[in-house]
Amino acid sequence: MLKKPLFLAALLFPPAAFSDDVKPPVFIDVKDKGKFDLLFDRAKSTATGAAVGGLIGAGVEAAVRSGNDEEKLEQLRPFLSVETCETELLSAFEEKLSGRGYTVENEAPSKSNALTVELEIKECGFKVVNSQTLAMAAFINFETRSDDTALLSLNDETFHFYGKERYQFAELVDMEGDINSAHKKVFQKAGVRLANKIIYR
Repeated sequence: MLKKPLFLAALLFPPAAFSDDVKPPVFIDVKDKGKFDLLFDRAKSTATGAAVGGLIGAGVEAAVRSGNDEEKLEQLRPFLSVETCETELLSAFEEKLSGRGYTVENEAPSKSNALTVELEIKECGFKVVNSQTLAMAAFINFETRSDDTALLSLNDETFHFYGKERYQFAELVDMEGDINSAHKKVFQKAGVRLANKIIYR
């Protein structure tokens, strides 16, 4: 039987009240969702760029490369499940934090102990990572900012994530709907890594 003082304390102060592990709410402010892109010509080696640039100008060359990449992306677009890159990242981010007892807010919280992170996705999609073989990989690059003293490790930080699998462009086209699993793993990995920076801050 509980002694009277302990019994009264148990009634007045449930176990949660004694916990020092109350997690602050988290809000991620997405400044740029990141347009899903394909970097093929733009990512290849520019070993011949100087010669071409001297003839038609660097600006025209960049426009040609960009146009070629857009044509390739159009071949993949019917199979892509996303147009921007934040959804899968944020889903994995929230799932990881929720599993550790955090609440991820959809709007800027009013609580003074809330942790706020700004997210700006710079590039994402598929990119040539080997200029010799023209092998491509799923990737995402983003930057974070935070004024919270508890999140100094996320203030003005840049993150780069690349998938381990390599693909030729023709292979990506042949994958059709399965192409989404290729980039999904990379975007989710990025979300988990971002969550871990908060959990283990």
